[in-house]
Amino acid sequence: MTPTSLYLLSFIFSTFLPLNAEDGYAHLWQQGEYARALKAAEQEIDATPYPPLPLRRDAARLLFLNGRVDEAIEAQTEIASRHPLPSDLIPLAEFQQYRGLGEEAETSLTRASTQARVLANYSSISEKEWLAIGRLYELQDTDAKAILAHYRRLQDQHETLDVHIAIGDLAFGTRTYDLAAESYTQALAVDEEDQDALSGLLACYTNPARRSISIAWRSGISLPSTSSWSSSFRSNGFSGVDKAIRDPPDTPPRHHALPRVAIHH
Repeated sequence: MTPTSLYLLSFIFSTFLPLNAEDGYAHLWQQGEYARALKAAEQEIDATPYPPLPLRRDAARLLFLNGRVDEAIEAQTEIASRHPLPSDLIPLAEFQQYRGLGEEAETSLTRASTQARVLANYSSISEKEWLAIGRLYELQDTDAKAILAHYRRLQDQHETLDVHIAIGDLAFGTRTYDLAAESYTQALAVDEEDQDALSGLLACYTNPARRSISIAWRSGISLPSTSSWSSSFRSNGFSGVDKAIRDPPDTPPRHHALPRVAIHH
């Protein structure tokens, strides 16, 4: 069998992997079960000769969330070498920064900047790259208003979960807590169970100074159970969010690969 045939078979097989099952890595990830999610992702990778790129990206992120930073850097470096776009270079730079590899991180950011300039010549780019460029601006300490305008251009066309969270994180980082709370709430209107939005909103309303709550969750550190979160929201009068936690929808977890959308210049 030719490599092309193997690739096509692996692609077809990957579309039937149990990503939405209770033991699928995406579901486990959404529930904060990072160790189990990584194990499930690794099993899916082992089950196909040519693992799809979104799966390999997620596995690298899960390695990071499980504290296996060096392995995450190695995996993300391999991905970025094959796909040197901002969406793959930015996570690599963040992993490297976390590990204290300043020079390597700066090199990755420089490569991302070069690719961002190339993408600027296109009439449209994917949502994933648009968000990555926004994150690049954040890491380069670009003026927050300019970054917000960048995200707003995407939000005006496609009000997706990820753009709401990106704006919420940007606002939280600049202590604009009313905008952060509004954006996280908009994200929850898209996906009532998204933990990025839930942890961000909780941090806004319980104690805005406690950015460590969001950072802890994103770093894979255990947070209170949803029942504890529910009590926190209920004590603050957030019945809508409380209902979302008590009565989660019967919808599958979102996949972490983003669709392509047109962003016209």
